[in-house]
Amino acid sequence: MTENREERRRREDENEILDAALTLFVAQGFHGTSMQQIAERAAFSVGKIYKFFPSKDELFRALQERGLQEFRASFENAKVGHLPPLEALLTTLRTAFAFATGKRDLIRIQVLERLGRPQGAEQTITMMFRDRTRGLLDQAIATGELRPLDTELMATMIVGAGSALVDHLAANEADDPYADIPDRIMDLMIRPHLVRREDAR
Repeated sequence: MTENREERRRREDENEILDAALTLFVAQGFHGTSMQQIAERAAFSVGKIYKFFPSKDELFRALQERGLQEFRASFENAKVGHLPPLEALLTTLRTAFAFATGKRDLIRIQVLERLGRPQGAEQTITMMFRDRTRGLLDQAIATGELRPLDTELMATMIVGAGSALVDHLAANEADDPYADIPDRIMDLMIRPHLVRREDAR
């Protein structure tokens, strides 16, 4: 019981530090923010900050990891099983880009300050997203919605284009630069492969 409470308190402290760091990174930039400033913002000692995060780089990686865990949860919670395959694909894309909108500050920092992405966790998410996309494309072909195509290649193209667009539009000043991206991906990459009624005869 005590151990669980301690773990919960540690997680709460970590999240307070991460939230304080993100606020400062947004306001001042990653390179313009010191660990001392993060400690003051989070109301912890600098020593306690270093106890959780040995460096500012590791703190930023933890912010990214937290974001990826949240993305995984939102992706897994997207209810698409009852939808036809292409509607499920559009819903999946909308879920991903809505999440990017909510994490735009973090994405903007990593893109503008060229901080990169955490490779291992990023690859796991990419594979999960690509596998679901490929499965939905396979279903759409099996149900006669799509003409036969290389679904592995198409899924890789969709995920790659989506990731590149997230980064490219991160600094855009529009309120939600990602809003129409799912429909554009469907229009440009999927709808040209739809089975026309005359083809189905």
